[in-house]
Amino acid sequence: MMTSRRHPQATVLGACILAILASAAAYAAPAEEKAAAEATTPNKADKAKDQEVAEIVVTGSRLRRTAFTSASPITVITSEQTSLEGLLSASEILQKSTLAAGSQQINDQTTGFVTENGPGANTLSLRGLGASRTLLLLNGRRLSPAGSRGQLAAADLNVLPESIIQRTEILKDGASSVYGSDAVAGVVNIITRKGMNGGQVAVKGNYVTQGGGESRQVSAVWGKSWDQGGFSVALEYYKREPLRLSDRDFLSCAQDRVTNVTTNPNSVFFGSVGQPLDIIDPATGESKCFNILNGVIDRLGTTTATNGRFVPDSSAALGTGLLPYQNLNGWRRVGLSYAQVAAGLGAGSTLQQRLDRWEATQAAIPYAPARQLSKTFISPVTRKSAYLEGSWEFSPALNVYAEALFNKRESAQESWRQLFPNVSSRNWSNPFGVTARSIPLIPSNSEQTVDFKRYVVGANGNFTGFGGQEWKYDVFVQRSESSADYTGDIIYNDRVTATTGAGTCNAAAITISGATTCQQVNWFSPTMVATGQFSAEEAAFLFTRETGHTKYDQTLYGASVNGNLFSLPAGEVSMALGFEGRKDSIDDTPGFNARNGNLWGSTSAGRTVGSDKVKEFFGETEIPLLSDKFLAKRVSLNASARWTDYDSYGSDTTFKVGLNWQILDSVRLRGSYGTSFRAPALYELYLANQTGFLGQTSVDPCINWDTSGNPFIVKNCGPQGANLPVGWTNVNSSALVITGGGAGVLTAETSKAWTAGIVLTPKDLPLSLAVDWWRIEVSNEVSQFGAGNIVNSCYGSERYPNDPFCSLFTRELSVTAPNYGQITEVRNSYVNISSQVAEGIDYTARWQQKFGAYTLTSNAQVTYNLVGSSQVFKDFAPSNNLDTIYSNKWVGNIDTRIERGPWTLNWTLRAFSKASNDRLFGGDTFGWRGFSDCGTQATPTTTCVQGRYDQTANLSITHDLSVRYRADKWTTIVGVQNLLNEDPPLLSTGSGATRIGNAVGISNYDILGRRFFVNATYSF
Repeated sequence: MMTSRRHPQATVLGACILAILASAAAYAAPAEEKAAAEATTPNKADKAKDQEVAEIVVTGSRLRRTAFTSASPITVITSEQTSLEGLLSASEILQKSTLAAGSQQINDQTTGFVTENGPGANTLSLRGLGASRTLLLLNGRRLSPAGSRGQLAAADLNVLPESIIQRTEILKDGASSVYGSDAVAGVVNIITRKGMNGGQVAVKGNYVTQGGGESRQVSAVWGKSWDQGGFSVALEYYKREPLRLSDRDFLSCAQDRVTNVTTNPNSVFFGSVGQPLDIIDPATGESKCFNILNGVIDRLGTTTATNGRFVPDSSAALGTGLLPYQNLNGWRRVGLSYAQVAAGLGAGSTLQQRLDRWEATQAAIPYAPARQLSKTFISPVTRKSAYLEGSWEFSPALNVYAEALFNKRESAQESWRQLFPNVSSRNWSNPFGVTARSIPLIPSNSEQTVDFKRYVVGANGNFTGFGGQEWKYDVFVQRSESSADYTGDIIYNDRVTATTGAGTCNAAAITISGATTCQQVNWFSPTMVATGQFSAEEAAFLFTRETGHTKYDQTLYGASVNGNLFSLPAGEVSMALGFEGRKDSIDDTPGFNARNGNLWGSTSAGRTVGSDKVKEFFGETEIPLLSDKFLAKRVSLNASARWTDYDSYGSDTTFKVGLNWQILDSVRLRGSYGTSFRAPALYELYLANQTGFLGQTSVDPCINWDTSGNPFIVKNCGPQGANLPVGWTNVNSSALVITGGGAGVLTAETSKAWTAGIVLTPKDLPLSLAVDWWRIEVSNEVSQFGAGNIVNSCYGSERYPNDPFCSLFTRELSVTAPNYGQITEVRNSYVNISSQVAEGIDYTARWQQKFGAYTLTSNAQVTYNLVGSSQVFKDFAPSNNLDTIYSNKWVGNIDTRIERGPWTLNWTLRAFSKASNDRLFGGDTFGWRGFSDCGTQATPTTTCVQGRYDQTANLSITHDLSVRYRADKWTTIVGVQNLLNEDPPLLSTGSGATRIGNAVGISNYDILGRRFFVNATYSF
């Protein structure tokens, strides 16, 4: 029995959009133009502001413009606004943008996950297309990758000190023809402060009312300007405290959260509709926590009656307990299935007795060790940064400039893991007479230190070009270096092997790590099993810490010229021409045991080393077509092209054309079409084979296949396919996942991007409004299928067992094998998949009006997604994950500001649309824990139980409020974020989303809760 309900969102969305537009809010293009133009004006008294505005270079173009008018949509985020919102880091600023907030981002919430750029990294993925498809620039030049481990691809936002950022410009479409590879989903240009005269010291921080995750920042900036140039220097210290699982109720206890909806009148559960079906923990009387299994023994023989799961219990005696599923001396049997309970109680027992005993034996399984609650959900981090920039104008023909950025990041993650080796029946410590494994919980901590350096030296100036016109040139060299050490707890695989075989300790098995003595290990000590505490000698023998090193270098150089070619009736035809060259190299050297495959149950990795070179030529032109005509105040065409030649895959050409049509002073149309590409990252090409592990529940769709609503799963996992038993739970060890690079196989990604928009700036209204449609199609996308996707695609296919995915994993199907049914290996290397499509509409608006002594400014931005699909193979139907968790239908931000004299009141609203995974599962109601057989209407079964699973993240809205006071030299901002203390969405087990506790994990939903912040700035 299965039900499915749809949750219409059109009414809510329409109401939100109307409310946003009615309250008039978000960075519309004309407002951005003015803000950016004023922000770029250096502090030089001898130069008029309009002269400086004439020299603006808009992100997305190489041409200087007299106004911030682009055929492509651009969003500007000013430092003033981020200060009013209490944001202390570049990652907070950018990941909260509506272009990023509705999709999964890599940030400090990734403890325990293997992610690109390594633990502690913060990257940016626009449009949900991945961080490697978003190009980050610093002052118009590429920001190179930084981080640790072999999967290093994107720029790390940690390297950017917030105090140097003047504004951020986000180009919302592709621009490979202007900037080269990676500019697929968009371009983010971080623009730093320049032209300072004086200094500024700032102290910022927040106080989290529930504790955990607090941040603080101290910075100092000072600069000097004069007629020929100037310089500035900035220092910043940033520290973020950890947020641990124990700090939030919704993180500390992962519960089933399943509600009874049984309608079978013969069921013992009938009449309790709406009541929780969660197993109750007898110690607390609350729903049981299913955090991580630990403190148990698995007996792995061949008979159901004597095998199973046991916990230490000194009072348990041999032969006692629920016959024939007996206790052993010192070990109590737990976790019996309903069928085992029914057989043990006998046919004369009532159904209720059987169910009560079954729940009791399930509740006895230890899943919630108190020590696991010290695990960090948000990683602690300390960052120290220094930034220097300066320029000297020798003459109008020669201005020399330089930049230097130094950043040191120290981050850490505290976590826990299971240790579960199979121990021989002949091992001295094994009292069970058959192969068995203990499952204790042990620490799994890691730290990273990343040093990043970036140097830029260049020169620019004017010269006489075509027809006596003044042209400008720019030449530069940039060098970036990222050097990281990453350290973590490891378990010696060869020493585990040496101590789990027959006898005590087999020294001959220690072939890699080496050891002066062979220390025997008591794998079945009741104290060790329950607490994870080995003796000092055992711990020193089995465990150690190991450090790897990652080096990523990039050298970038380029030269460009731009100016006017000639005049047309509608204006000057301008052009930019240039050349760029780049060399990237990576060398990731894991620790000795990782390189030699000697890590038990953890990622093993070879050395990833490789380099690539590219040379590029580009050109861009702006052609005015009409001027001061009827319905054509100004019409211009922009076109750009780039030829690229990579050592790794050859040459390619990209282009882009855009039309900018100013119909009236108050109405402008804009549109563009362009092609982009992304060359495979170095790690995608050269990543040495790495091995990791995923739990069977994360990869095996055949678990409880008989309750699945997917007919292909039922057929392919059951008697007609893999022939797994009814109620299959797959409690075996984790699956080995192998990942490797694709050098010689991978080709470059290509993409197409379309935009079309309208900008309204009515003269009689203090309103600006922009609506932009966009669509991005990526072909030959470089990606991993994902271990879970591989296995799901095989068993969910009508082509099973001949589906291509079925060849990418191995399942043990020998019924006599101790790991029968286990998925032993999944091969998940980098490949070119068919395509990915993202499409949507951006609504931006701005309202600014004076009311006597008060000025009201309201800005809003809504990103409404229309398509979010991917197609793995050309003959497969595209999968559309839009409107599911991690792929919100829409995201909106509103900033409203009231100013009067030195006082400013600011209110920020952030909204995430409702998102549900019900569609992915064909509904939200399923048979609960295997009790899915409801029989027929004539002969209904008594154990039929239907449960409703919460797989929906409801509409989420948070509010931030702040007050600013500006004195002569002091500026103080005090405020509160998440004013109403809204929790993130809470989901059921098996919801299809990554959960930490009950909350959606690795997302942009607010986890910290209400927090107060203060920013104090002194200028001199």
